[in-house]
Amino acid sequence: MKNNDIHFDCIEEIVDYILEKIEAWNDLYITIIAKFDEAREILKEVMLYENVNFEILDLESPELNSYMDEYVLSLWVDDGVFEIGCEKLKRDGEYINPCGDETYLFSNCSSKIIPLCEGSDVYYIDADDDCECDEECCECCECCECFEDDKYIECNTDEDGNIHGFTASRADDSGYYSFSYCTSENLKSGDIRAMLKEYGF
Repeated sequence: MKNNDIHFDCIEEIVDYILEKIEAWNDLYITIIAKFDEAREILKEVMLYENVNFEILDLESPELNSYMDEYVLSLWVDDGVFEIGCEKLKRDGEYINPCGDETYLFSNCSSKIIPLCEGSDVYYIDADDDCECDEECCECCECCECFEDDKYIECNTDEDGNIHGFTASRADDSGYYSFSYCTSENLKSGDIRAMLKEYGF
């Protein structure tokens, strides 16, 4: 087991880094340990990719379920498709084993998790709160399209992990706005992204 510290400028960089590594090594199974806010932002970024299949997604605001502890996000490739799952890391008051070939642990997570990562290469990570870009960056990358803290999106998936709908919400000085979409057809991340742009999210 080796330990390394990695700093990223924003969540998007974390997602790019990890998905590129998984794509390069098809048999690599990566887990990310994060609190709710970071886990939510990672899922938002992954949704922007094509060929992504969402497995179990168990992520709720701590304001709704009083769960304040960490989540484990699992990422791997299956037949050329990125697979991702998200579950609570603590069950019945005890942490479960993250079980990844590589484990990425956010710096605000509990140190009690570290001994569970035996056998994994552990990377301690953090990211700046804001993704700051200049006009030149806006022309060549998507980091200026990061969601703000007042925006939220939740996907509706079937038992096979296919996305059949989503609910997006945002708040500003004028009030609270919500947009929901459901379909019997499978949605791709590009479809969702296009609709979100059309409706101002």
